[in-house]
Amino acid sequence: MANDTTGSLAVGVMSILWIFWIAFSLFIPWPNSEYTNEYDPPILFLWTLECTLSMFESWFPFSYLMAWIINATLFIPELLAWMAGGPGFIFWMQICTWGGVVLTAFPVFCIAMFIWVEWPSKLGSGTQWSYIFWSGEFIMLSFQLTFWFVSFLIHILSLQSVINMVYSRMALELMPDGDMCVCDPCDFAAYASRAR
Repeated sequence: MANDTTGSLAVGVMSILWIFWIAFSLFIPWPNSEYTNEYDPPILFLWTLECTLSMFESWFPFSYLMAWIINATLFIPELLAWMAGGPGFIFWMQICTWGGVVLTAFPVFCIAMFIWVEWPSKLGSGTQWSYIFWSGEFIMLSFQLTFWFVSFLIHILSLQSVINMVYSRMALELMPDGDMCVCDPCDFAAYASRAR
């Protein structure tokens, strides 16, 4: 159990991917950049929106803000705990499993509210939102939703193996020098030789 790092590795890689998604969503050229010939990263562009599209009056920029805050609050500490190992990793993994399934869905809810409620009533003059693959709305919806699902799946499948790994390592560290763990399968040969 102490050597089974598969679950730990999967969670660590997922945390790194969350960090890449945060950076990507902060600095990807905004879709209007191709029309203005200016680099407009969302972290700057979304704060320039005014009136009904401003940060706290529209679901659209608010979804990005919430994604940045929630994702960074959950997955940066988890990445640091993964690097440190130990019981802190179990603590943050459980927070990211159960808190992540609820909190990281909130930006998806926000962008869905923009697409299906706010767009037709405020911006589209009664028309529905048009699907555009490279739009800021679809980027947020597709990436955050995919990360939310995959992350929960990895966390829930890896949780017990990580708990077993961490506690097994802690038990091995508490053993006096020279003693062997006789219940660990990799020490079976040593146990058999001592039994003779």
